[in-house]
Amino acid sequence: TMASVTSSSQAPVSAAPAPRKVALEDQSAVKRAIDECVIKSVFMAGYPEDHSMSDYKIAIGFLSCAIALVAQFYPLPFPDNKWLLATCCTLYFIGSGVLQFMVTYIEKDTIMITHPKSDPQWLSPLGLHVSSRMPLHDEMYTVSITSSRSAAHHTTPIERSFSVGTCFDSNGVLHEDVIEKHIAMMIRDFEVKKTK
Repeated sequence: TMASVTSSSQAPVSAAPAPRKVALEDQSAVKRAIDECVIKSVFMAGYPEDHSMSDYKIAIGFLSCAIALVAQFYPLPFPDNKWLLATCCTLYFIGSGVLQFMVTYIEKDTIMITHPKSDPQWLSPLGLHVSSRMPLHDEMYTVSITSSRSAAHHTTPIERSFSVGTCFDSNGVLHEDVIEKHIAMMIRDFEVKKTK
């Protein structure tokens, strides 16, 4: 029939992604939405994410859980297993302490660490270390980009601060293009700085 011919000749139209909407009174949700957009923008610029830190934390967490399982289910009655329990508790405490140290003193405000840019013409071996902060009850969001190597963290980072009011409308819809422009300019400045 004519209707079937018409419908079959039409190319499928992909639905546009729905704009992201957050509750503006929830500062954690606002920062998380901007952080995720920053990560997306860095990835779009050609910098693949380095998951090494996450892998280390997962490995330590898995090892700590395995130690807890040994303490719980090892077939030795109490009090014969008191030294085993003491050892497992000590190791579990150390593992938890290492994880807390990594989050508090190593990662800090980090939201992304990358490998070098995946571009044959980009000869620098440096990736990006991206961090962000947004003080409580403050509208200003600050993003910082520096080299991913720890020795390079003593260099002056490239920072940019902007009001979250420029990223959301009154209904809480996130304008990703605003954030993408900020990050693109920062990455361009970083690459120019590192090629000098």
